[in-house]
Amino acid sequence: MTTKDGLDIATNCQLCGIDLTDIKVCIDHDHTSGLVRGIICNKCNIGIALLGDNLEGLEKAVAYLSNPPMLSRNIKYRG
Repeated sequence: MTTKDGLDIATNCQLCGIDLTDIKVCIDHDHTSGLVRGIICNKCNIGIALLGDNLEGLEKAVAYLSNPPMLSRNIKYRG
């Protein structure tokens, strides 16, 4: 893609904010429409994909982290 596509404007991941210099950059896009959502780092791209590439998956992850089901048991991880 060329600069006329407007994809050269991101110097930081548009999701986590990490500097994109010298790391793998991904053009994040909607897999149904093909429209570009943003320029993100590879880690964020993988994270979105593993959560189903949709809001439902991300909302489930937020709900889980907001209210961890095992936290009230006060069990320490020893792994």
